[in-house]
Amino acid sequence: MYFVLLAVALIITVLLLIKITVTVSVAKHQGEKFSSEIRLSFLGITIDLPEKDKPAPSPASVREEKEDTDTVLEKITKLRVNIARGKYTYLLSKRYVRKKIHIDKFDLSVTFGLDDAAQTGIATGVLWGGIYGIFGFVDSLFTVKSHNFNVTPVFDGECLDAEFNTVVKARVVNILAVAFAVFINYIKKSKNL
Repeated sequence: MYFVLLAVALIITVLLLIKITVTVSVAKHQGEKFSSEIRLSFLGITIDLPEKDKPAPSPASVREEKEDTDTVLEKITKLRVNIARGKYTYLLSKRYVRKKIHIDKFDLSVTFGLDDAAQTGIATGVLWGGIYGIFGFVDSLFTVKSHNFNVTPVFDGECLDAEFNTVVKARVVNILAVAFAVFINYIKKSKNL
């Protein structure tokens, strides 16, 4: 009996200490739809997670969404409360999350043109600002080991090619601990409001 319990405890401990690597790739090339690929790796095993097509909403679910009875003021109040909860949870959890989850690679490559050189130039500056704004948030929450951004404007035509790749590494026990810490911080804030 004790041997079985010890074996189960050992298996659970090994499973909790396994390092998981999640690789996400999203691409959009001229004339094609966005394509994505998610790959999960652990213990030398790699699993490709397939894309799922979203089913069309049924007419009944569309009617249910339209029957929302909240006024605009109530919706704004709920949004304000949820933003306050999210901000509090983020501030309390970010240092803990940063220690436990690491991003090995964070790469983005965009080639685009808007068929007008002036608009393309302005959009290039806005895109660079947006990329580094998002990266600043990601870098404040996770430890990012390397990043590479490339924005190539095309001034004499209309096109869009984009590719995003990232590799996230964490142990199962750390993912569970982070989820528990974020949940507890969210519950604390919910009780205060």
